Amino acid sequence: MLLVSYFYGSSFANKMKRNIETDLSSQQKFNKVRVGGSKALALAFFGVFPYGILLIAVSVFYRIPAFLLFESIFIYSALIFSIGYLVHNRPYNIIRSYLKAEGSKFSLLSLEYSPTGRLKDWARATRKLNEKKKWLEKIYPYIEEKLAPIESDPLTIISPAANNANYEKRIAIKLAKQLNKPIRFIACDQLEDIEEDRSINIDHKLLEFHFWKDTPYSDLSNRLQLQNISQVDYVLDFKGVIWHQWSEEKEVETIFKYFDQLLKPGGIYILDATDSNYFSRRWNAIALRLFGRITNYAEESTYLMIKKFLTDPKFLENHRHEVVGGMLFITKISVE
Repeated sequence: MLLVSYFYGSSFANKMKRNIETDLSSQQKFNKVRVGGSKALALAFFGVFPYGILLIAVSVFYRIPAFLLFESIFIYSALIFSIGYLVHNRPYNIIRSYLKAEGSKFSLLSLEYSPTGRLKDWARATRKLNEKKKWLEKIYPYIEEKLAPIESDPLTIISPAANNANYEKRIAIKLAKQLNKPIRFIACDQLEDIEEDRSINIDHKLLEFHFWKDTPYSDLSNRLQLQNISQVDYVLDFKGVIWHQWSEEKEVETIFKYFDQLLKPGGIYILDATDSNYFSRRWNAIALRLFGRITNYAEESTYLMIKKFLTDPKFLENHRHEVVGGMLFITKISVE
């Protein structure tokens, strides 16, 4: 079965590799397969096991040998989970490996957030949850406290994975009003089809706001230079570039080296540090895929993901960090 899945996955990958950068329909079909795999896994868990427990209860009541029922239940469960796993993971990992080996700049991450991707509801569901928790209202005072002492004119902030820039605009306008100093805020995202949230009024004499879509973080240095910006004061990254870098590569040292070049000495990374237990995250991840809704965060925060890395002696030579108010603040303390 594994041999068959390997050849199936390899053939699928070769075909997708030829089409994935140019054929939108292939991308959408690929996503539908992934979403279908996710639902198969979830339905297997919620459908097969409760059904099996019911059969076992009936077998005990009617004195039917339970061993045969156990055997059948777990054989079918294993089969369903195996098929779901192969459909869900194998093609994606093979294609991702091929594209990476070929040096392709195309990011499969953009597919995940497309209308057919498994994370298409993530941003909307998370924003709705944060509104319910009044998350931004709770974290803003800590952000303002960190930004207030900096005397740059203007105070320059970048958010490399801003999505539709809803949070960024709300933070930017508050800073301009509360600090009463010039603020230059650059919100960008690598997605091409992301639409800027224009519902928030950012008209303020002290605020200069930019929204750059179709801008991978690797292009930031060049784009900043075109604006005559050599370095910035703050990097705001809520479950953004650093989070995804760890999720996909299990490595963040490279990304910090890159942003350290853009960050002034004394500049600060502002990252998320919300907490939730493992079982809550698993439950909400399933709920997000099946129903597009969550009652708590469906993924680890950036802080929980990179927590061990923060204690690396090499990292500590040039950085210090603190967690306060559900936020992680990392300060660059020397020039590389």
